[in-house]
Amino acid sequence: MRKPPKKRKKDGRIQTEGGELLSSYQRKLRERLSSEAESEESAKSAHGQDRSDGEGGRGERGREPDYRFEPCRESFCCIHCGREIRAEGAGSAHRNHCPHCLHSLHVDREPGDRASDCRGEMEAIAVWVKEDGEWALIHRCKKCGKLSANRVLSDDNPLALMQLAVKALANPPFPLRFLEDYLRGVR
Repeated sequence: MRKPPKKRKKDGRIQTEGGELLSSYQRKLRERLSSEAESEESAKSAHGQDRSDGEGGRGERGREPDYRFEPCRESFCCIHCGREIRAEGAGSAHRNHCPHCLHSLHVDREPGDRASDCRGEMEAIAVWVKEDGEWALIHRCKKCGKLSANRVLSDDNPLALMQLAVKALANPPFPLRFLEDYLRGVR
């Protein structure tokens, strides 16, 4: 049974039991995803076995795939923007975030294990440039606060990536006039 939402804000957003603010679309999407998961679980238990028709990301003989070692070919619906995301075209066998808004879902304890019970929305908060020049996204879970790094993929939105890259420069921790004064003193 679903619990009723806690509070409705003036702008139409709903505050959940965990304190998150969701639009009605985000709430409906989460409800749909959880009801699909519940119906899948009840179908498994009703038949007394793990059914597999070769679809839906199952590995050989109906077992759950281990994404630490196998490519993820599953499509998913972005929890943030609602777009349908396909695994193809990512330039990697491991699509783990939306290429449009760069958000992800907290499903892993360790990369690829799908063992996290959190299932919170993970927001891309920064980019990190590795020593070899490869870019990675830094995600923070809105529910539990966990930080994780994920490779930037070939089909990621370049404008969203650049917005993250310049965010710190556009919002320095000091007034810009202090920088001017500092540079005058250095010369």
